Amino acid sequence: MRRNQFLTRWAIFLVLLIGFLGFANLLADRFDARIDLTEESLHTITTESAKILSDLTDKVTITYYVSEKLPPGFQNLRQDSVDFLKEYARAADGQVELRVIDPYRLIEAHVAAKRKEKVAEEGEGAPADESSPDDPAKEDPASSKFDIGEREELRWAEEKKEELGNQGIPELRGQSIEKDRFEVANFYSSIEIRYLARQPEVMSVHQSLDGLEYELANRIVKLTVETKPKVAFFLGKPDDVIQLPPDPSDPFQQGPRSIHPYEPFLKQVLAPQFDIVEVRITEDSVIPEEAKLLIVAEPNALTRRQIYEIDRSIARGRPAILLVSHTTANLEQLQAGLTPLGPSLGMLFEKWGFSLGRDLVCSEQRAPVEVVEETNFGMRMRRQVPFSLCPLIQGRGLNIESPITQGLSALVFPFASAIRANPLVLEQNGITFTPLATTSDRTWLTAWRPTLDRGMLDPPGELALREQLLAAMLEGTFPTAFEAGSPMPKWSPAGESTPPSENGTPEEAPELVVPALAGAPGQVIVIGSADFAKVTALRMYGTNIPFLLNAVETFALGQDLVKIRAKTQVARPLRKSSQGERNLAVFGNLLGVPALILFLGLARYLARGGRARGYEARFVEKEG
Repeated sequence: MRRNQFLTRWAIFLVLLIGFLGFANLLADRFDARIDLTEESLHTITTESAKILSDLTDKVTITYYVSEKLPPGFQNLRQDSVDFLKEYARAADGQVELRVIDPYRLIEAHVAAKRKEKVAEEGEGAPADESSPDDPAKEDPASSKFDIGEREELRWAEEKKEELGNQGIPELRGQSIEKDRFEVANFYSSIEIRYLARQPEVMSVHQSLDGLEYELANRIVKLTVETKPKVAFFLGKPDDVIQLPPDPSDPFQQGPRSIHPYEPFLKQVLAPQFDIVEVRITEDSVIPEEAKLLIVAEPNALTRRQIYEIDRSIARGRPAILLVSHTTANLEQLQAGLTPLGPSLGMLFEKWGFSLGRDLVCSEQRAPVEVVEETNFGMRMRRQVPFSLCPLIQGRGLNIESPITQGLSALVFPFASAIRANPLVLEQNGITFTPLATTSDRTWLTAWRPTLDRGMLDPPGELALREQLLAAMLEGTFPTAFEAGSPMPKWSPAGESTPPSENGTPEEAPELVVPALAGAPGQVIVIGSADFAKVTALRMYGTNIPFLLNAVETFALGQDLVKIRAKTQVARPLRKSSQGERNLAVFGNLLGVPALILFLGLARYLARGGRARGYEARFVEKEG
């Protein structure tokens, strides 16, 4: 009877367990609830991504080309990526179609199709077969009669690999060490995004989930936007040019080519995503009304009309990025000395509530520059030398709460000028002032001199060392520096040219006045280094590029992409501890935990022994 009861109970329990698991699976499949325990919500789609996906008017196809077997170090990449892409597609509410394809299967299918075609061609050209119906050669196309050859199959496989490579899906190589043997394993891991009949966006190399959400959102925005956002760029020092050697691939180029130092940043970094319009801010080259953003680089000796146009653009609510300082130089030709600049925007800065220092910023926390030195054997060699005039900002010097700087590792500000805020004026104007990049407290100021000297490179006394602000963001309605009703500045210092009248004498142009302006909320990022985005600085300090992209995307595309980009895992090192605390942790784990387990086991053993002896004594007493 007890056995039957036991079996009955376990049968009922097993049926209930199976029913519960089935019901739980149905609930999980229907609701698919997840809990993301990371503080940055790394495995959860942001609301900004969901907003971008909700604006889709047609279906986007995401194809993940990945090998079924990946080399060591990437074992979890496939499953983690597929899980994330499924979550991403789920957030699109049916507007994203996900495909996972192993390219090696495509290659095998291509080879099989080619083999079949070859067999068919040779079969049609062969004489009539008089063999018996049971002849195995007739049934097996892969027999020696139609043997294709391994070399031809390899050629077909390479054809398909080349076709995939032309689509931006290359075969990658990973190194592995297994059983004391070093191997190189080939694999695929690429993501392709298609929308309508437009040129697809391809992530040729996908090796990490870090930044994947931003890459997907960025490429979807690029595919779905009807027209590129227009960005106006104004170079305030048009005589600042660099010489490029002749391009051997261009037969029409004679001699070296002159470009301004910001051109590579505009054409290589911004142009794929934005429509760049370079303006001179003259009567025939004004800031376009449809421009989403104004970039002012290296302002120097501007006319009052140029200052007026910049001031008017910002006061009307158009965002701006200002690359401004009192000094510039060529990082590759430091022996040429330092060039002074006259930013000419001081009247705007004072009106808004801050100023730009004239002295150069030097720091012990500095980035290196390359210098050419001659050896004892007459050879010239390059080596990197820390340079005080290139302050390096990292760690707590970067504002981790701002989407512009969140997630960045470091920034370098060559030949910088410090930013000084005036809290009283800022508060009166209702402008929010947010520091973005601040140097370490081992920083000092030095007066400008035409050539480098020891005073610029060696720190002064301790009293002169303090933090310096080199980048800041201002938000609010900016007051204009030109009062309504005052004379409007003319386009040139000498006055506007006026067409002659019919009798040949020039007509007097009517006096124009500054019209009243209803201001609109806007945003301005001030970078205290005119060289921050020049080609030499970006070549040496590539960490500046993400900062610039963040700033441009924030203003020209909205803050959604920047907030997505800022979602990265933050390193959290252990707090600084004493030697006694470290010893306690080490010996506590080695000895304390085993001793505690032994003590608990011994206590339990003694307690059970005591209860057993008590039971035995009561039993003996009761039974006599």
